Amino acid sequence: MNHPRIQIAGVCDLTEALMLSFSGADHLGFPLGPGISTEELNEAEAATIANKLPKCTTPVLITYLRTAVEVQALANKVGMVRIQLHGDIPPSEVEKLKQGGRFYLIKSVVIGKFSPDEIVYKYDPFVDAFITDTFDPASNRCGATGIAHDWNESRRVVKMTKKPVILAGGLRADNVASAIAAVQPAGVDVHTGVEDENGRKDELLVRGFIKNAKQAFSEFSANG
Repeated sequence: MNHPRIQIAGVCDLTEALMLSFSGADHLGFPLGPGISTEELNEAEAATIANKLPKCTTPVLITYLRTAVEVQALANKVGMVRIQLHGDIPPSEVEKLKQGGRFYLIKSVVIGKFSPDEIVYKYDPFVDAFITDTFDPASNRCGATGIAHDWNESRRVVKMTKKPVILAGGLRADNVASAIAAVQPAGVDVHTGVEDENGRKDELLVRGFIKNAKQAFSEFSANG
């Protein structure tokens, strides 16, 4: 990542995707396949939207699949080369995915469920970046929980690896600046924190989040 990236996950349709892109999102996350708690789109719809995004916005496949063959097949089907790996995919399968250098791989580090040290140690040789997120024991969900975790743990992940670390988990317009200052990540990701009561992305919340994140990244860079 040459500059801080802002990712917004969970796209409902093309209109929403274009709004997010025009509002300044660098990446749009598409949760697809088994293990996803809420699928906003099916694979065909996601592929169509990904193909129509402006060049300034990159689609990201978010998946819980556990084998390289399955992940690659899904990525090919939806036309995405940036892949966010959640769940318990073995490091050996991630290594297979990385062979050939076609995919940009991001591995989740779910704070509260797994040891961050162990995840970073196991996957660091095979991924391009990490994303920290929150485990919710009440729902057993590892993402899209709307719950913030201990940002000190994400900061530890940043210090553990030279790979870019994206911060996710309970971020909103009113806390993203504090989160960036505390963690000093390479990017941020938001899902439920910019949604209205109907689960749609709210343009005012989206623009507020992006504005505050960019300002915080700018201040962090100036002070760094």
